[in-house]
Amino acid sequence: MLRALLAGAELSMIRDYVSPAFFDVMPPRQLTAEARALARARFRSSDPALRALSSSLPPELSLGDSGSLPLDEHARKQHGQRVLQLYFHQIYTQPTAFLDLRPECFAATEAHTSWSPGWLRITWEPGFIQAIRLLYRGFYTDDTPMFNTALSDLSLEPARDTFIRHFGGGDQRSVRFERAHFHQTFHHAFQACAQHEGRLQQNFISLGLMLGCLYAHLEPLDLALDVRAAHDTALATAMP
Repeated sequence: MLRALLAGAELSMIRDYVSPAFFDVMPPRQLTAEARALARARFRSSDPALRALSSSLPPELSLGDSGSLPLDEHARKQHGQRVLQLYFHQIYTQPTAFLDLRPECFAATEAHTSWSPGWLRITWEPGFIQAIRLLYRGFYTDDTPMFNTALSDLSLEPARDTFIRHFGGGDQRSVRFERAHFHQTFHHAFQACAQHEGRLQQNFISLGLMLGCLYAHLEPLDLALDVRAAHDTALATAMP
């Protein structure tokens, strides 16, 4: 069902992240439930969630029509930073996330990015998204106990080293995005969890789709981006 959904949504490139090991750590009932939740979104009004997202965005980001993207390097880098910030902003501030971050859903100038997010969205399970927020916050604020607690809450402890490599070495201020690296990370993480007979929460499907779209957008920019800055800006916005 998930593969059919992705083909119908013209997101076939994202199907690659569903490695064979994924099905060893995702109970079939949860897999089916998440796929159905994603499919139902096509027929459900997204206006309240869109209004909530729109009112929360910083001035340099807005919801609007898709169109052309900047061509010169500086403008592309600024746009890439804003897309990263949008990803983290949704993670930290919204109970419902719009997942389609592919480049054809955006228009941008050097100073502003607009996004037409489409219908593909998910309302997170509260426990899942809270743990994801702690995972990112723990990593980017160098809070190792918080990071480890989040891994435990997500049943990802066997894949700890894999996820550290996925986030990137150094201070994450110069990171290039490659879909091959993304697919490899998920495959190795699922394998590690499967070897320890772990079971993942169903929202990992939607998070994987969102990340897959993000990588599909940022890889063609062919630029090193400051992930830490994008994260820190989104976190500061989300903090009371």
